[in-house]
Amino acid sequence: MNATIEMNPSSQDPARHALQAVEGVLQRINYRTGEFKMVTAGKVWYFKLDPNCRLFFDDKEAILRCFHPLDPVRVVFQPAPENHRAHALYAWEKVYA
Repeated sequence: MNATIEMNPSSQDPARHALQAVEGVLQRINYRTGEFKMVTAGKVWYFKLDPNCRLFFDDKEAILRCFHPLDPVRVVFQPAPENHRAHALYAWEKVYA
């Protein structure tokens, strides 16, 4: 899932303020620096947590240590040239069929 959310629709350049969302699987997390890497179909993404980032695990507020490699996640982020800025991180228990 990729989506765009307008933060300030009256802005001259809306793409500059747009948040995007992507779903994938966590690959690596640096708890000390707040950086993480996730994988989607065909792409590797690099993120740094925004100081006001909201973290949720199974619809409950969480801390970064609740997230682990191989967790399925959804990240709401602001694009940046190097590490995208994560504004929200959602994870949920894996469901096995």
